[in-house]
Amino acid sequence: MEREVAILFENEHVLVIDKPAGLVVTPGPGYTFEQTLAGWIKKYLGDGILAVGEAGRWGIVHRLDKETSGVMVTVKTPLAYQDLKKQFREHKVKKKYWALVWGVPREESFIIDAPLGRSPKNKMRVVVMYGGKPAKTKFRCLKTKIRFSFSPEEFTLLECQPVTGRTHQIRVHLAALGHPVVGDYWYSGRRKYRAVKKFLPRPFLHAKQIGFRLPESDRRQFFNSPLAGDLRRLLTDYGRLEKISAKNKI
Repeated sequence: MEREVAILFENEHVLVIDKPAGLVVTPGPGYTFEQTLAGWIKKYLGDGILAVGEAGRWGIVHRLDKETSGVMVTVKTPLAYQDLKKQFREHKVKKKYWALVWGVPREESFIIDAPLGRSPKNKMRVVVMYGGKPAKTKFRCLKTKIRFSFSPEEFTLLECQPVTGRTHQIRVHLAALGHPVVGDYWYSGRRKYRAVKKFLPRPFLHAKQIGFRLPESDRRQFFNSPLAGDLRRLLTDYGRLEKISAKNKI
């Protein structure tokens, strides 16, 4: 595996990493174990990790899409595996993402509560559907009316807080609202994707922060990932973007 994985925090129970875009988390069609984050974890931690979690996904308690960059927590012990899985099940793990979307939402803060399921026409796609699994995401505008040299349209930088953890949840919810993520091949539509793919060939979606209670501790801790280089360059090189704020610095 050639993509660099940065370590943000490590103790005896957890390993918090900064996942680069393009890295698959677990093996699947077209990807061997050695090409995945799970393979990197095995190489980094050694055979001791083989007692933690499911075969082929040792140490993994949650995932990010292949083209999503940012912070992830992985675990090193059976105790931490059970603890973190429980925190995820009970929605006690707090996550924040940054997404750049087409257009400007009507509200500064809003919630999308819409069930999701696999499209009957294309199993690779997820859609809002009656009878799907419950899915809820909170959104907040960080910067609106951003303009780029490659498009006459306006864009918005959003903070996204998924309450549930469905596949492609943030991307599908935003597309359903009419504000798809920039660079999203599956959900932004052909015209929008072609307009931006030269400048950003992947979705502008970054896992900015994760917060959870450390195993064997009563203390909740938050870990942050700096905005990935390609996303930062899109904003600074092509976007006419004023400083967001010290609190939400990129």
